[in-house]
Amino acid sequence: MRNNTDFIEVFDGSLSTEECKYIINYIDDKELIRGGFNASTRTPGVIENIVDPKEKDCWQVEHTYLNKGSDDESKIISGMLMQVLRKTSKSYGKIHSESMQVIPWHPYEGYNMQKYDPGQAYHGLHCENYGDPVGTQRCLVWMIYLNTVKDNGGTYFSNYNRTLDAVEGRCVIWPAYWTHFHKGIPSPTETKYIATGWFVHQEIPGLTK
Repeated sequence: MRNNTDFIEVFDGSLSTEECKYIINYIDDKELIRGGFNASTRTPGVIENIVDPKEKDCWQVEHTYLNKGSDDESKIISGMLMQVLRKTSKSYGKIHSESMQVIPWHPYEGYNMQKYDPGQAYHGLHCENYGDPVGTQRCLVWMIYLNTVKDNGGTYFSNYNRTLDAVEGRCVIWPAYWTHFHKGIPSPTETKYIATGWFVHQEIPGLTK
């Protein structure tokens, strides 16, 4: 085990060039929607999906399910991603053995495939653990860069002053909590593609019943 104080793990070469291109072609062939984000409203307990390009500016494929693909291509992509997540989550657990001693976690069935045109990014600093029941079950985040971006385009983690470059096939896993606020860095000249989702606890008493 090695000492890693930021708990951000990088697994390069998780998807091949051919697999990345397959997913990118799938994204480009779809009718994309503006990406939104969940946020609390002034009404206690009410969470709503907000579309605000000043905060999050991207195009994405609507919620797709890992085991419930609506078309053959989606099922193929879900199979690719599940293979990566099984391997990388096992490696993450070996590096951070304490993560295997809490409530068991597994990939959430939903994930997003996103396209960021030049100048677009998830501009706002944020974490992935929100106040709604689904958000509070998130314990880890996964993200796979589908293409290499050389003109910025990475991901910045403010707590650690660490920036990750967008590299084709690179899978990154990190905790979903307030300890890991992050944002995307826009590229002024290049388009970035990613697939991203979460690992969630199997059960949290009082929240999942």
